[in-house]
Amino acid sequence: MYRKLYLYILLPTLLILFGLLLLSQNLLEKGIKTLQQKSLQNFAFSIIQKEGQYLFSNDKNKGLFQNLIHLDSLTGNRITIIDTSGVVIFDSRENPARMDNHRWRPEVSEALRGKIGFSQRESQTLKKRMLYCAVPVRKGDTIIGVVRVSEYESGLVDTYKKLKTTYILLIFAFTIITFIILTVLDSAYRKDISRFLQAFKKLSENDFSVRILWKREGPLKELAEQFNEMVEKLSQTQKVLEDTEQKLKTILETIPFPVAI
Repeated sequence: MYRKLYLYILLPTLLILFGLLLLSQNLLEKGIKTLQQKSLQNFAFSIIQKEGQYLFSNDKNKGLFQNLIHLDSLTGNRITIIDTSGVVIFDSRENPARMDNHRWRPEVSEALRGKIGFSQRESQTLKKRMLYCAVPVRKGDTIIGVVRVSEYESGLVDTYKKLKTTYILLIFAFTIITFIILTVLDSAYRKDISRFLQAFKKLSENDFSVRILWKREGPLKELAEQFNEMVEKLSQTQKVLEDTEQKLKTILETIPFPVAI
């Protein structure tokens, strides 16, 4: 019985949790990527909202670009400013004069069409895989350039690994807690069941004086009361049988022996 308690509760719980871990890996990775894309998008929007009107002014604002470099150092997000022809006019990590035309970069091309562009690929400049988000900058209804922000793909992997590790630790903790709860319940019910078994054993030995005294409210108290009522009825029946047997014995003893035969 005690083995079944673990078999039917703990084992299925573990199987379900590990099954969810296997099934959720792709969903977790996609979810993290979506969150990172949203984070980059909001980051780009915040730059445009605060500095958009100055990004493409003819007089290059060195103070503004220094602020963007500082912003990169704080957030770890690379910032690139690109005009409508694809020319890079600012990059927070590289010299824009040495960078290729970005007109046909997937995310930039998408932004120049008025949409928010995303791309996950290797940077031709940094030679590392990056996640890009490009957002068009408008002046009225006209697109005047693109703000592109990006971060290393390794950041996504690290985040995924951390969440996966956290999930595994939660499974382990849940398993330990479940095991402790089952052990406590097992120990408690083992004592309770032992009391009932001892009472039934005495009853099987015709000890009708046995009673189960139960104070705690619950189903087991009702069971104990039913047991006591049953034993009381059996005890009364036993007394009736004993009395009847004694009367029959007395009658038989008063009958003359030949007649008794």
